[in-house]
Amino acid sequence: MQNCLHCSSHECEEYGQENGYRLVRCTKCRLLYVQNPPALNDISESTKQGVHAGDTAIDVTGRFQSWRLPILQNRLATMFPDPQGFAGIHTWLDVGCGHGEFLTAIRSLAPHIQLKGTEPNERKREAARLKGLNIDFFDLSAHEETYDVISLMNVYSHLPDPHEFLSMLRKLIRPGGHILIQTGDADAYGNQQITKPWYLPDHLSFANETIIRDLLPKSGFMIERIEKFRWLERTWPTFFTEAAKLLLPNRASRMGVLLKGAPKTDMFIVARRSDEIDLQKA
Repeated sequence: MQNCLHCSSHECEEYGQENGYRLVRCTKCRLLYVQNPPALNDISESTKQGVHAGDTAIDVTGRFQSWRLPILQNRLATMFPDPQGFAGIHTWLDVGCGHGEFLTAIRSLAPHIQLKGTEPNERKREAARLKGLNIDFFDLSAHEETYDVISLMNVYSHLPDPHEFLSMLRKLIRPGGHILIQTGDADAYGNQQITKPWYLPDHLSFANETIIRDLLPKSGFMIERIEKFRWLERTWPTFFTEAAKLLLPNRASRMGVLLKGAPKTDMFIVARRSDEIDLQKA
């Protein structure tokens, strides 16, 4: 059985089961993680970047969601506020970029930035290219280009070894550059269980703010800003979608959560590449 992916403790408590996999909570650092994960040989580079099992057998590709753009623009403006803003940022890589909504939001705010995305789903890549986005799929461990910013939007939970992956990404960030991570804060749910589906074992863990604050410095980054937002935003498209689910069979609607107000569990983190590690090695 798998020990905690963050602190390596074997002490845990049951959280739930899905798809034949057990989700447990570490009693030491409170990481939620899959205790019986797939073998490492079965966790490919594409899986780390966010491809879900069943992409080729089940149509979960979805489509470009333009209604998300104002939300993403707001998040970007919050994480890179004036007077600094996007000054000094010339290149940006988005890992697991999907249909390119996030890259489109960046382009609308800072058209001078050279944008690139890596996305394992072929149909998503092709759809994004039709919107004029530079998107491909490549092995990050063998990639040689460097960037001012690398972003991971809802990719963290797919990583079998977050410390190793973030340390590898650090090498692709120019000195003084940044990493932007979006992931959930599992502890912000309190005693309320995270809403299913969890998509196990594609999601291997669910972190919290304390873990992120501990992990990033160990991976060679200095945290500059952490902000939390509601995981389900009150927008007209969201209300329409959840209302439609009430009328459709076998679809779970989150209208109750939407009306009550979803907790602020959507966590954005900006951290700067630290050069202290390089100085220590010199």
